[in-house]
Amino acid sequence: MFTARSLIAASRGSLAPRHLAAAVTTLQCPNPALRKLDQGVRYSTSNTAASATDGSFAAFGHLPRDRPWTVLGIETSCDDTSVAVVTSDRRVRALVTRHQTKQHEATGGIVPTAAAIAHSMALPGAIREALETAGIRNTCDEIDAVAVTRGPGLAPCLGVGLTAGKNLAAVLNKPLVGVHHMEAHALTPRLTQEAPPEFPFLSLLASGGHTLLLLSEGLSRHTILGTTLDDAVGEAFDKVARTLVLPWLPTGGGAGAALEQWAAHATGEYAVTFPVPMRDGRDKPASRLNMSFSGLKTSVFRHVQGLQERDPAAWAAAMATSEPSSGIRADIARAFQDAAVTHLADRLDRVLADTISVRKIHPTCVVAAGGVAANQVLRARLGDVAEKYGLRVEVPPPRLCTDNAAMIAWTGIERLRAGLVDPWELDYVPRWPLNEFKERETARF
Repeated sequence: MFTARSLIAASRGSLAPRHLAAAVTTLQCPNPALRKLDQGVRYSTSNTAASATDGSFAAFGHLPRDRPWTVLGIETSCDDTSVAVVTSDRRVRALVTRHQTKQHEATGGIVPTAAAIAHSMALPGAIREALETAGIRNTCDEIDAVAVTRGPGLAPCLGVGLTAGKNLAAVLNKPLVGVHHMEAHALTPRLTQEAPPEFPFLSLLASGGHTLLLLSEGLSRHTILGTTLDDAVGEAFDKVARTLVLPWLPTGGGAGAALEQWAAHATGEYAVTFPVPMRDGRDKPASRLNMSFSGLKTSVFRHVQGLQERDPAAWAAAMATSEPSSGIRADIARAFQDAAVTHLADRLDRVLADTISVRKIHPTCVVAAGGVAANQVLRARLGDVAEKYGLRVEVPPPRLCTDNAAMIAWTGIERLRAGLVDPWELDYVPRWPLNEFKERETARF
């Protein structure tokens, strides 16, 4: 058995502990609650979920019935430190996101331990700012639960956010909800859209670590219909952008967002095309709904390498500008983007046809989420495909396509509505396929 105080002490072995401790000590909590904490709010060390029936959840009391629930969300799965305050009536009262763009641009990619240290430095201030922005004056009374990304993601980064979330839940004596990062992306339109998507719907989750086509039939009920056989589409965007030496955007989004900006300046003066992956009809039946981006990425690498060898002076001249502009780099960026987007649109078309004609399930809409879903060209192409089937595409605003804590808080609310909470000893899961989600499902309270 551990007390909440011992849980905080245990966190001192993690990265930059003094910063995480600050996140706890700056909470505005009345003295009686602190005295209650001193007496030791206890919880079981077993791996079972907290529930009202086993007594673990009894310490939390009941969620309010006379007002919307307010949930604090924390997201640190990769390189964005994000904190949000979201209510069950679909209001984002605060969203604070601190990017690590410049730090990782210098190394050409994300170094997990460096990202984790940056999270531990940024998270306390982000929590304070989110609470102040939301107008939270008494954290103990006004925050009803804490939701935090449990996985998948980079292990050191997940650890920072989860440790902070567990500490906050313990100090505030509130329910803790561990959230699957990719499910949160899929559920984001249920927060943002005027008419929230109803189940079942098809989801395209496209990010730097995942490319998934899902049939979403309910909370924790996502069937993977198609996935990438190699690189994620966001990873391919990032690596091609680095090959073209495109400066990252200061507003976040990484190299892939920079590639989209450069592609918008293409004029076609430099004629180049790349083959759309898996379009030659030779893909095996088992792979007909899957995707592949490795070959496309390699085609771009070889093309650029050939240019550098044939005319190094012309390539050096093309590299002279750091601002998005027309020229060789812009035309290559657009050619790659066109091929990648066409591949995703092709696969969505196949999945829709298969779902409706073979599975006899007619989805209510198509949801596109994840960082790559912020790409405007992709949004338009997906809309064209969905329109063929009489469906609309639901895409969150760009700032909620990339990693953010609002989607984590909202998914926490959805799980609370289903009676799902987690014990304070919850651990992170760096590799967590959605088709294994139910195996780690928590019990109902």
